[in-house]
Amino acid sequence: MKGLPPLKRKITETVIKNMTSGDRVYDTDIPGFMAEKKKLREAAKAKPAATLRSFLHTEFLEVTPVKTAADIIPRVTRHFKEFLDKPLSEITPWQLEKWKRAFKGKASSCNRELTALRGVFSKAVNAGLLNDSPMPKVKKMKEDKNLKIRFLSSDEESKLFAAIEQRQEQQKLKRQSKIEWCIERRYEPPAPLNDQFTDHIKPIVILAINTGLRRGELFNLQAKDIDLHARILTVVGEGAKSGQTRHIPLNEKAFRTLVSWMNHIQPSTYVFPSPKTGKRLDNIASSWDKIRELSNLPDIRLHDLRHTFGTRLAHAGIDLVTIKELMGHEDLETTARYLHTNDQRKMSAVTKLE
Repeated sequence: MKGLPPLKRKITETVIKNMTSGDRVYDTDIPGFMAEKKKLREAAKAKPAATLRSFLHTEFLEVTPVKTAADIIPRVTRHFKEFLDKPLSEITPWQLEKWKRAFKGKASSCNRELTALRGVFSKAVNAGLLNDSPMPKVKKMKEDKNLKIRFLSSDEESKLFAAIEQRQEQQKLKRQSKIEWCIERRYEPPAPLNDQFTDHIKPIVILAINTGLRRGELFNLQAKDIDLHARILTVVGEGAKSGQTRHIPLNEKAFRTLVSWMNHIQPSTYVFPSPKTGKRLDNIASSWDKIRELSNLPDIRLHDLRHTFGTRLAHAGIDLVTIKELMGHEDLETTARYLHTNDQRKMSAVTKLE
């Protein structure tokens, strides 16, 4: 008891004393107890309650992986502005339900934001700032699980690569013009561009179609993740959406592309480094917009190349478990969507009724 605060030591001594005598202990039996209790209540009231904003930038940030926090904090800040300066305990299921009803966007987008907020509240409960999270009472919106998957047809793929070649020719002409300009002025001219790859766009597109890598997985890919002897590409768990490491065999086109590209740039770390910084590539938006314009495919996203990979595997009759493992899906339900893209399979099924 020597290490206890004075009030707590007094309480303990009184309880022990009365236990031996059989008397009941009341708060008023302990000198200064009520005054101290009142003081603690007042201090608790005076302490500002944790708001959503303050929690995100303190306790949440301290216990959340850097990559996850870098994604969650901006999203919650952007989509839940009206709740940022509210105490966590005052954010109710009813308020969140109203936010959900007012959300302008797809049901899947709304559910992603609610899932992000659900994780924040779970950590607040774990931190002892809340007794209960309001999120269990906020139901997700119903999503159409059979929305059409956008993937490239053979004709569209031809148009895409024709646009990539056209863009590369434009880059070569621009570089040649720069070289001539420097020679005329006796400046040190830049090196001519590589005939096969003027930059990282073409190998990224080929790899995406033939491996199904996500955008972030392509940007995170490092030289050490590729075993050219075994023809295996490894997606490291830390850089994968699912957090799970997976190994993808390289077909002939992906293999030859990687051999040529890596011989060309001799990567020390990233396979597709930023041409400006040499560090991790963070976007290819302007280049991709140019390709969409040249190919006359304005709705094609880089992620649709991954869909093309999954769809072609499904159309080739590859079993769902194998497709799931290659694409890094968390469940077979997600993988099964690629079966819905096979209209020929459906036609074969209904003709059997004749």
